[in-house]
Amino acid sequence: MTGKYIGRVKWYNAKKGYGFIVRGAGEEIFFHKSATVGDVEEYEEGQWILYDVETTTKGPEATDVEPYTGEPLS
Repeated sequence: MTGKYIGRVKWYNAKKGYGFIVRGAGEEIFFHKSATVGDVEEYEEGQWILYDVETTTKGPEATDVEPYTGEPLS
């Protein structure tokens, strides 16, 4: 499954370099610092982000993660 999604950061641990995104109906998606775009060092809880999803042997994982800078979402 691939395509752009918008979600919120559930939590992110900068020291460990990974965190989780919540999307849609509460589904949690893992993401790793290596999957982020640009030089973002920290993601804040509740921050809107844009990402793709790749299916791995461990389940869905976010790729191409970046801050969402579009129009505010309702």
